[in-house]
Amino acid sequence: MRQSRLERPPGRPGRGNAYLRYVAPFLPPGSEATVGGSTAEGGEGGLWRYGDKEEPIVGDKISIRSARPDDVETICRFGAAHIPDHYRPLIGNEAAQAQVDRWWNANRITQAVDGGQVTVAESDDQLVGVAERGQLGPSHVVWKLYLHPDHRGKGLGPEMLRHLIDQLPADAGALQVEVFEANRRADEFYEREGFRYVRTEPHPVNPAMNIVWRELKLDRG
Repeated sequence: MRQSRLERPPGRPGRGNAYLRYVAPFLPPGSEATVGGSTAEGGEGGLWRYGDKEEPIVGDKISIRSARPDDVETICRFGAAHIPDHYRPLIGNEAAQAQVDRWWNANRITQAVDGGQVTVAESDDQLVGVAERGQLGPSHVVWKLYLHPDHRGKGLGPEMLRHLIDQLPADAGALQVEVFEANRRADEFYEREGFRYVRTEPHPVNPAMNIVWRELKLDRG
């Protein structure tokens, strides 16, 4: 796992009255920039700044923040526009549309947003990424992490994942994720980000929809 993605770099303070917050992965060490009215410094893994509250992560004209109630309609449209095309080659037309109908409807998204579980990424006021966390029993789980096709492979996924992790309770010791077995790109992404294989749950009809579970151990010290 790349330390600059999910862990504090050496010598950086953690949560407390003041801590250095990761706000952009695009500035080199030694550089400085003004973010939110204060100066931030380039350091290991990106741009860091002092703060005592959540602020949007900003970099390369992309901002990452917690979703608000007025985002619900836009999030639903994002799902309808991109999820079928993403899943159709993997699990078939009917199953792909079922993903939208079940998980991207207004009631489901509203519930998650109201619970503070959804993260969005924007570029030029356009939604380019959606991530959602939740719980399955006592376990914390990533339920969604999807990017606009034009923004894949550019480092945005790890930053959205980090934002989800920042929102977890302080005592959370692990984060799990589930992906369809056919979704090799997603499975490889989570493996790169430090999620270790746990188990595979077979689907009763479609092997492409077998569920692969992975888990990331969190060092919140």
